[in-house]
Amino acid sequence: MGKWFKQAHEIEYLRAENKKLAAQVTSLQHRLRMQQNGTETAEVSDEERKIIASGRKIDAIKAYRERTGASLYDAKMAIDEASYDL
Repeated sequence: MGKWFKQAHEIEYLRAENKKLAAQVTSLQHRLRMQQNGTETAEVSDEERKIIASGRKIDAIKAYRERTGASLYDAKMAIDEASYDL
């Protein structure tokens, strides 16, 4: 039983690592697209970081959009990127 439990634990670890790496790739693709378009995203404010830390990512996206006028996609990407840094 211990052997199977260990393998299951390793599989879950690898799934979590894969999810994290996929998110990083998405973030890098977004940055590259923004650079190719000649635009840069605004920095996430300290207030928005506090909202992210409290687990309210949707509210952080709304606050970012209100402050910067960014599209929903760009705001989500900026907030997601900031949440990986926390």
